[in-house]
Amino acid sequence: MIAEKRAHGIMVAKPKASSIKRILRESRYRDSIRSGELMLLQAEFKSSVNEYLKELAISSVRSLADIIDFNQNNPELEKLEEYGQQTLIESERTNGIGEKEERQLNIWKSYHGMALRKR
Repeated sequence: MIAEKRAHGIMVAKPKASSIKRILRESRYRDSIRSGELMLLQAEFKSSVNEYLKELAISSVRSLADIIDFNQNNPELEKLEEYGQQTLIESERTNGIGEKEERQLNIWKSYHGMALRKR
């Protein structure tokens, strides 16, 4: 896999321990939930779903909040007891991509930039 990446002009670099420690220190946490990864996922999910739903030609559901309301009003149809909707609710609580999310995104970009660089 590494040889294939190199053949396509991508240099695979091992990040320095100090760089990894800096990333962990800046994000303050070591797991995906607290490192900001989940925060980014939820914020991006909300904005993407809302954007998609706004573009639908015929639909009474126009936002993530509408999906949550629909699910709550139709729990058997949407199998709420079986699947729940906590992820949707947590995503709805976000304000989309704001300053905090941008800061975390830049931290993650700098980390991934250290691992893969174009020759």
